[in-house]
Amino acid sequence: MKLNCSEKSSFFTTYGKKNSIRIFEVSKKAPNVIFIMTPIGSVHEELAGRFMNGLVGKTCNVFALDFLGIGRSEGKAKDISVENIFASTLKLIEFIKENYNDNIHFYGGTGTGGVIGQALVSSKEIGKHIKSFIQYGVAIYKDVSIFGNDRMIKTLYPILKLLNKLSPGSRIKFKIPPYDGVNAEKEKNWYLDVMKEDPKAFDFKISLFKTLLDLMFSKKSSLKDNINCPVLILAPKHDRYYYPEYVSRYFNMLNKPKELYSFDGSHLSFDWKAEELNSKVIQWVDSFSV
Repeated sequence: MKLNCSEKSSFFTTYGKKNSIRIFEVSKKAPNVIFIMTPIGSVHEELAGRFMNGLVGKTCNVFALDFLGIGRSEGKAKDISVENIFASTLKLIEFIKENYNDNIHFYGGTGTGGVIGQALVSSKEIGKHIKSFIQYGVAIYKDVSIFGNDRMIKTLYPILKLLNKLSPGSRIKFKIPPYDGVNAEKEKNWYLDVMKEDPKAFDFKISLFKTLLDLMFSKKSSLKDNINCPVLILAPKHDRYYYPEYVSRYFNMLNKPKELYSFDGSHLSFDWKAEELNSKVIQWVDSFSV
């Protein structure tokens, strides 16, 4: 099916290094959605395109961003940091305002993408530019139960900070986490299929894992702050990580306007139900466009 948009790649520079962006342009006057996904792969890959199914070619322009040190962007593992993620996002906002318009929305379209997006939009520096926010994954500052063993993660954090100084490019080997809930076999096969294409697809670089924990634990983390724009949460009822009680607790902390879209699905629904979810995203963006 032919999309009602043009797809192109572009870039801008952050600290002298090129950030790659994948752009789906509908119109220079259309609302703009910044799309963030789990930053272990490139937004230019076919899998990322599936996550955006039903979002592109509709009523908004979409800007999918590779942070420094990830995907097609320049930089090495040491360039993956909270500081650079924030700096790259601000540069992208400048790029959109200069080349399109200031009607900008934010979409964290996968679990970790939702957490990173939340941290970005929660900051006053970035939040003041954002008309609305949609997130698939959520985070509560210092509550890392979404990552599994809460005590182990808290113990691991200072060790990761040291390892990051010594070898930021080293990887933590991924193992498919045990799960016997809804869509268990389907989720296992999804992970296996992706790893057939790239055996290291889900192996987190030390610098990336450390960056995610910085967002959760650092005294400077913006996750402590309130989001000051409308928020839509996309929440599968059977998510193995972002379980309903955790999501509800986060939702109750948010200012209005807000909406919790709870649907029948499991964690990987951001791929399997992308078209359904992204139609909800489009409605939300249209509602808060000016």
